[in-house]
Amino acid sequence: MSLDQTHYDVAIISTGLPQSILSAALSSAGLSVIHLDENDYYADQWASLTLSELSKWTQTASRRSNVCETRLSFPAFESLKQASVLPPQLAALDRHYALSLAPTLLPATGRSIDTLIASKVSSYATFRLLEQTVVYNPPPRSPPALQRGSLSRVPASKEDIFKTKSLSLIAKRKLMKLLMAIACDAWEDEFVKNTAVAQQPFVEYLAEVYKLPPDLIDAVAYGVSLSSTPKESTHIAVSRARLHMKSVGRYGNAAYLVGQYGGAGELAQGYCRASAVKGGIFILDHDVKRLQKDADGRWQLEIAEIAQAVTADVVVSSDEALGRLLPSINQPNAKEDPQSQSSTHRGILVLERPIDTVSLLQPDDARGPPETQVDGQAEQGPIPPETALVVFPPGSIGGNENTVTVLMMGEGTFSCPKGQYVYYIQTEAVDAEEPTDKVLQPVIDGDQQFAATSHQRSAPLLQLTYRQMNASGSAAKLGQPESALFSIPFPCQPGDEDYDVASTAMTALTDSAVAVAEQTYYSILAARLSPTLGDFASTLDKVRSTADANRLKKRKTRDPAEYQGRGGRGADDGVSRDQEEEEDSCAKEHAHRTLDTPSLDVPGFFEAAHDDHGAEDPDD
Repeated sequence: MSLDQTHYDVAIISTGLPQSILSAALSSAGLSVIHLDENDYYADQWASLTLSELSKWTQTASRRSNVCETRLSFPAFESLKQASVLPPQLAALDRHYALSLAPTLLPATGRSIDTLIASKVSSYATFRLLEQTVVYNPPPRSPPALQRGSLSRVPASKEDIFKTKSLSLIAKRKLMKLLMAIACDAWEDEFVKNTAVAQQPFVEYLAEVYKLPPDLIDAVAYGVSLSSTPKESTHIAVSRARLHMKSVGRYGNAAYLVGQYGGAGELAQGYCRASAVKGGIFILDHDVKRLQKDADGRWQLEIAEIAQAVTADVVVSSDEALGRLLPSINQPNAKEDPQSQSSTHRGILVLERPIDTVSLLQPDDARGPPETQVDGQAEQGPIPPETALVVFPPGSIGGNENTVTVLMMGEGTFSCPKGQYVYYIQTEAVDAEEPTDKVLQPVIDGDQQFAATSHQRSAPLLQLTYRQMNASGSAAKLGQPESALFSIPFPCQPGDEDYDVASTAMTALTDSAVAVAEQTYYSILAARLSPTLGDFASTLDKVRSTADANRLKKRKTRDPAEYQGRGGRGADDGVSRDQEEEEDSCAKEHAHRTLDTPSLDVPGFFEAAHDDHGAEDPDD
């Protein structure tokens, strides 16, 4: 294989979601980009895989620095001599599966959805609403065989709070008071004045300040804020709750969108397509054998099966690939003791039954099933949800110390064949020595409680468990603008005020990917401009200020009356027009404070990010 061009402005290694977003942004800015991946599929650690691809991935995953304890089995096919061999019955449906290595939920308001719309990549993707979020309630202390747990629906909006019969009037008032307070910007001032409150565990804050009962604390802390641990601070939990409230009502009575065809992997492929349209060159299934500086100070890449040496002014890589190519570079993932490094237990199940949210919901939360037609006659029967999120609070099942989340996707998400459902399980690891399959087994076994009828209590068609090491450090430490070298970890860690701690939460992955891509994009532009404008730090500040000014020019101004009754906006949501104007004034002042070069040209790609004034359909 030969290339017509051998020098590029930027070489990107890995087609993960943040790298793909960056590729699209750089190509749109007119830079020449070559994008490489050793895999024969897009998205790398964010990929959506077929069954055969997933089986192959499990065989090679142990070679990665951040994946271990991989165990794949097919419990429903006990007759197979080799438990890890793909059964013929499933192999025949191989292309009907899109199983995600990074299951995600997209907040309806946030960096991710806004960038999809601004870049027009939303035209390459389709979504469904997350239909239900429920919290698991363990049974009273009695033999598990005699009684099963129940589920409580998490109120997604004010309408849900008013309609539910499971809450008393007093509880409703307390909950509404809390949600109204969360929507008010006064929270930030309170956190600045009282750092003790900001760092206090959120569950303690809810109990002491708002006197919420335990079931409501679980619903708010783990169902709305999706806290991964009971120790999570009030500041971080409130930030997530605010995002939840802003998101409800933008596209429907749900705060989150579920990407079809696996989610994040499909989004990464969409951004790669956008990059290719603008001239980006993509080479899959080719490994980078060597990375070094040449005599001219440019990066030189030796690519397998390509005779010519490829050079680039800037290299962007996944931290895993960079740790392999340049082991001398300070890569926390490669050097940190695995026993002390934080990690996430993950599991993927494929079952022939959905979550039975109808019979397991508490009586007052259950809503009457719609009428269906069977053989021409009306029959009452529940229609299972296509998407649902089940949250197991800490201590609710198997002695779990942290929250366990289970995301279910049905055939309507195009993740699996008809009549099957994919369950994604994850929880933050507590004991580094505890095997992943042992940690997740109580949840897998507890799933039998979700069966609608006894004949559906079948073994999983597929069961995969593995441990994923979380990235250490921050994006700022991993980026080396002076060496024209940038490393992006998984999960992403933007390191800005909106993401002051690393998070592997399903709702945070895509937004943090956009944030890291945006930071790296501006850093690359600043590195190219700094020889003429001054040092890198001041140039980066000018680039960001120009981008902020451009964003304000394109920002849509609308009458608040348009948002009456819509989640997150309106006269009753705690955000007034005066506050918006004050925010705009502060942003404009920041945008022009250090902008000494009015003619500075910063090609735009992220202008709509952080702008919640529009509610365009992502599928438009």
